[in-house]
Amino acid sequence: MLNVTLWGELGEKFDENAIQAMSEPVVVAFSAMAAKQYMGGLYVASSSGSSYYLDPDIAETKKIKTRFSHSIQAVDFIAGSTKPVLSLEEQKITNRTTIVELQSLNPYQHQETKFTVKATITKLDIQQGWFYNACPRCYRQLKQSGTSWWCDSHGHLTTMPISWYKINARIEDNTGGMSIVMFGKTVQSLINKPCSILTIQEGYTDPTVIPPILNQLKGISKIFVIQFRLRGAFIDAVVVKTFDDDMQQMLLPTPTTTSIVELPSSSISLDPKTPQLETKKTTKKQLIFTEPIIEEVK
Repeated sequence: MLNVTLWGELGEKFDENAIQAMSEPVVVAFSAMAAKQYMGGLYVASSSGSSYYLDPDIAETKKIKTRFSHSIQAVDFIAGSTKPVLSLEEQKITNRTTIVELQSLNPYQHQETKFTVKATITKLDIQQGWFYNACPRCYRQLKQSGTSWWCDSHGHLTTMPISWYKINARIEDNTGGMSIVMFGKTVQSLINKPCSILTIQEGYTDPTVIPPILNQLKGISKIFVIQFRLRGAFIDAVVVKTFDDDMQQMLLPTPTTTSIVELPSSSISLDPKTPQLETKKTTKKQLIFTEPIIEEVK
């Protein structure tokens, strides 16, 4: 048995009615999923670049259908709970925490939770660049293969890559400071300019040379929605959305009264013994497959 968890928009768009209307057995192919462990068991969960396909027109689909044609088990739909859509004001305070509280968490145990922090951007770090060439379908970083581009999720690109913001920065509140990463439209929403305008129209093609407009990010105070995301041996604190703070402007800590907690660039230090905050779960859909075999679809 393999559990598959679809989060957020992908879970909401999963069409149970379409599955019920299809002839069984139904084959579902998932792409760009993350393999994880929970309570000693293996499961896969969706990420920002995940997709799913019902009865995809590929050779593997025919093989699977033939294999299970004489042992069809009806799809069992398990009633799940849904939560009402949060208002804008509720989104601003969901899982509200401070920077020092956020740093006390074990991020591996909270990758599916989004936290809100009131803070100010105080520093930009472009040692690793401020943009990269991305897949136009999933926004993952591309690898150059000869004269073409390769995406780990979608193979060779048939179109040109797009420029996508990736900015490492430091934020501070009145409890401390931490490193965060901002991507794509999150950065665009703060400076009101797409990355492609800077690279194509304005000629900023060197990722180590920062355009003047990005310096406007320093000093911006927002409510940051932060989620922990795994990146190889590191785990990043990624800003997935920002909100305006309508109540009051964030006051930065003064060096004489507040000690700043330094973190390595774009990574969170782990301490499994630190206390954990009780968090709320976002809406998800969970699928259970009763055959312990994962078919690789190329």
